[in-house]
Amino acid sequence: MDSFSRITGPGLHKLARNVARDPYAAAKYFFFIIKTFFVTLFGIQAERSRVKNCVGVFGRVSAYFGVVEAQGRGTLHLHCFYLVGEYD
Repeated sequence: MDSFSRITGPGLHKLARNVARDPYAAAKYFFFIIKTFFVTLFGIQAERSRVKNCVGVFGRVSAYFGVVEAQGRGTLHLHCFYLVGEYD
């Protein structure tokens, strides 16, 4: 797996350079990936004024909470908590 990750995509320095050159594009790409992740795995589609929820890979999500933060290299990452199932 180590050799696989070395030959795919940009290296650490090139990634940091790309993010520094265009942080807006890096943020747009990050949110596209996160939005795709939410829709595909969890069945959550957030729009401006409402959230649509259907059954995802892990079942129906009753609630979720997430925080986005920047790593030392300037790239974004997400911490999330999901409550799956029917709860009253």
